[in-house]
Amino acid sequence: MRRCLRRIFTAIAILIVLAVLVPLAYIEGTCRPTSSASASAAPIAALPAIDEAGYRRKQDNTFFTFPEWYIVYSFEDFGRFLEHSSESHFNYLGHILGFWQSFCTINRAVPETGESRFDVKTMIYVIGVSYSTEYAIKGFYENTIGRVFEWIRGPARTPQDDYARAVLQDYAAFLYTIPWFKYPFREKLDGLMAISAPTPSQARTSERDFALGTEYFLKIGYAWLIQKALDASDDDEPRDIMFVVATLPQEVLAKEPRIKPIRVLTPQWQLVQAPRYKALTEILQSLLDRGIGLAEIAGNHEILITVIAPDPAKLDVNDTTELFSLDLDARPGFRRAGLKASIERLVDINRDLKARGAKIEHFYDY
Repeated sequence: MRRCLRRIFTAIAILIVLAVLVPLAYIEGTCRPTSSASASAAPIAALPAIDEAGYRRKQDNTFFTFPEWYIVYSFEDFGRFLEHSSESHFNYLGHILGFWQSFCTINRAVPETGESRFDVKTMIYVIGVSYSTEYAIKGFYENTIGRVFEWIRGPARTPQDDYARAVLQDYAAFLYTIPWFKYPFREKLDGLMAISAPTPSQARTSERDFALGTEYFLKIGYAWLIQKALDASDDDEPRDIMFVVATLPQEVLAKEPRIKPIRVLTPQWQLVQAPRYKALTEILQSLLDRGIGLAEIAGNHEILITVIAPDPAKLDVNDTTELFSLDLDARPGFRRAGLKASIERLVDINRDLKARGAKIEHFYDY
């Protein structure tokens, strides 16, 4: 018995090591920047020195932020997928491979700049291994035990099935603005255990209580550990970002209170501050739709954007470079494309993308 347990733990340890070393070898060994990876574009607008504290941020971050957002989109796709299908039919392996392929593409497309990438890439490896492990375990379970109880249940969904879908969709929306480890998993676990509605299959209900309850319970513990680690490291990631925009009319500032003017730079340009993440995308999209241009963001002149486009659409837009394209499981016939874009030309880029039936999904800040 003791020898059997030792073999099991040894096998688990080997799998954990491989889960770390295989992606590391793949990314660092085969996904190196190519000779065709272009350097940053030169600035177009002539601006005075900007020396506000916290203004300048690493350009690398706009590109290496995408793998983290890929996970957000994956959970969002999963939630939408469950509106017309079940957990056992979701393409877990495809999403795992998509994460590492997107990381590889970014690592290959972004030239070396001399900036240290240790912190940002370490974070990607940590969340990538965690995400891959979660999907691998979930995929294995749902395609074996979960599929059996799905069959026993039949086509009618249980209240627990509907609850899991609602939680997943809520979780995906939450991740757009707040780190995952702050999600109220304890509240969701309590909500699962409190369900008392009639069920078409008591067997499926009991199985879902076990599977979902275990998942939420483990995430409670993992989230607690992550929060403690961040507290110990005194994490102080800024929640706002500054950028240079064409002088804004008062009516624009009145309608968008999230934009805070910092100072006038020239008669044409001013420095402003706004919230990061999803809010920044909403703000920038609104400005571009009005034809209001930008000169730079956090001292940078290129930014990664993703667009949602029909599969046949050609995205060879001036002042952009397409870095990757990923199919959307929950939206057949459309794809998510990542474009490296010139910040100074975003008004024209936004207009040209719309003309091709594409829509900017997200601006990846630094």
